[in-house]
Amino acid sequence: MTRKLYKFIIEICLAFICSVSFVFAQQEQVSTQVHDGSVTSLVPCENSRTFLSAGSDGNVIKWSQDKMEEQYQISKSPLLKILVNPKNNDFVTTESDSFGIFKLTVSDLSTFSQKYSKQYKDPIETVSYSSKGSLLFVSTASVNGSYILNANTGNLIKRIDSVPSKISLIQTADSEKSAMFYCESGDIYYFNLQKMELFEQPHWKTESALKQTQTFGSGNMKNRFMAGVKNDTVYIIDSQTGKTVCSYKGPSPQIVISNKNKTQGLYFTVLNGSKINLMHYPESAIASKVSGGSSSSVTPKLIASFSEIGDNLSSIACQDEGLFMMGTNKGKLYSCVKDSSNYSLVSFTKPIYESIIDIAGTEDSVLLLTKDSLYSTNSETKEISKIAINKSADKVTLVDSKSAVLWTKKTRKDVYLVNFSEESPKSGQFLFTPKGNVNNLHVSGRKIVYVSGGSRVYSFDLDTKRETLIYTGVSIEDCILVNSNTIYVAKANTGSKDSSVISVGIQSKETLALKTPGFIAFDLYLDSGKSGNLYGITLESIGSSTVSHVFTFNPTEKKSGILMQHNQEDSDSFLLVDYPTVYSNLGNNQIYAYDVDTGRTKIYKRAASAPVKMAIIGKKFVCLNSDGGLSFYKSDSQAPVSQYYLTLNNELKEF
Repeated sequence: MTRKLYKFIIEICLAFICSVSFVFAQQEQVSTQVHDGSVTSLVPCENSRTFLSAGSDGNVIKWSQDKMEEQYQISKSPLLKILVNPKNNDFVTTESDSFGIFKLTVSDLSTFSQKYSKQYKDPIETVSYSSKGSLLFVSTASVNGSYILNANTGNLIKRIDSVPSKISLIQTADSEKSAMFYCESGDIYYFNLQKMELFEQPHWKTESALKQTQTFGSGNMKNRFMAGVKNDTVYIIDSQTGKTVCSYKGPSPQIVISNKNKTQGLYFTVLNGSKINLMHYPESAIASKVSGGSSSSVTPKLIASFSEIGDNLSSIACQDEGLFMMGTNKGKLYSCVKDSSNYSLVSFTKPIYESIIDIAGTEDSVLLLTKDSLYSTNSETKEISKIAINKSADKVTLVDSKSAVLWTKKTRKDVYLVNFSEESPKSGQFLFTPKGNVNNLHVSGRKIVYVSGGSRVYSFDLDTKRETLIYTGVSIEDCILVNSNTIYVAKANTGSKDSSVISVGIQSKETLALKTPGFIAFDLYLDSGKSGNLYGITLESIGSSTVSHVFTFNPTEKKSGILMQHNQEDSDSFLLVDYPTVYSNLGNNQIYAYDVDTGRTKIYKRAASAPVKMAIIGKKFVCLNSDGGLSFYKSDSQAPVSQYYLTLNNELKEF
């Protein structure tokens, strides 16, 4: 492996819109950057000394012995669980977002390409593979909400409707002919996987409402024991009798996710003041207790104690008794390695770059906004210069080639104008304090138009410094100035005869519903100089599903059309028009370029991290990715021609 921190993996992906298929390469990013948020799940890979971590940033990272990582963003939503198929390169992740979307995705670890995804109406509580990896079990937070899928295709084999409680744990026999179910109610059932029905017997009753459940055991007691946590107590239960073998009470216990082929017994952690104690229940002692060879109580052994992580531990896994991996709620990863008889903790992660939070493009340069500064970089040489101090803004919007507006979304923070010709970087000229939280802001000529609090639209004149209320309404998402007397307003419609986009006369206050699809519209773009058309993104209900559209509206003919469609709800995608091309990342998996004149769509592959914004620079375009890096493209290339990050020393470095 070279020292370059990117490598390209070739795969075949199927485009989901416009009935066009392209072959392109997925990209994994290789670095030591931390997760942007909590490490939510860790799991060992069975046949190598590597680990996978999943995070609230939607990223999956593969960690190897040399501390290098392969990283790919699965989703913009937080990932909750990751699990590796025991027999092939597949892995499954689960996720949820604030809109009540609960999804699992199965991907290929060697290429990070998605094989399939499934969406559920209830939160996904657990996922597990069968012993041979041919079945995938999914349990949701509802009674009769557990499913058996074909692990390779995702096809439903059986909905488990014969268990009268939520299933928290499923473990199959090696033969895959039967499975043990542990339910939240404390019931243990056995299921016939050949007939797809419950065995009448046995049926045991044990501790209820256990969390972090998993099985362990080897040899003739393989997976016989079940461990779980309740009320700061670790329980070990004999799944063949339902009896509690032993228990241990300690602050904030976490059960270690272990490679069952290489470990014996149960590892877990507890807090000890500012330290973390790593504990171990030897399997031999537990087996002896169950078989009647010992009448004494079984107590765990203290393996190691660490002070570096404290109460930030969020997930832990182990490959064998000599190699553990720990993740924190700050996104950091540590390895715990046994050297002789002692364990040492080594940090796997360190920040290596500054996150870029917004961009804007001019003819030959890109503006880069960070939490402290606004920079300009030449698109060819990548030379960078600081042009303004950023007080607290998270958005930059161009006024012209020499100035830009800095503002902050969803807040009432002050809006500033920065001039690029200043001899030394300054914080800019104060313009105004928004009347309410800013939903969106656009600049048209010398006018700023912004949506305040979802109910009012204001304009601000950059020359006279006068602010004017120009529209009031409800559920306003976006607004754009058409001319001195007209605005287009995007909103959520309030009835069957309402429209998600309306035209409003600024002076007359007359409103006209535009014939656009969907129940809500956002991200408006007006091509005032060339086609004169309006573009935007809408969500539309079709049956029981919500689909996403990129639409166009011709004001002369008063007709609308759909340019792109994604068969799921996507309220985070962007839109950019450089006539005759309309760009969008609808679906968040790649970038689509729709040619309005020819009706053809070109697909550009994304980087390892999902794109969140795009800017045109002459004949090139650049994407800001959710990890704060940049991907530069040429129109005639379907892959990024280069990828850059802003280092902590304020230099753009190619990886």
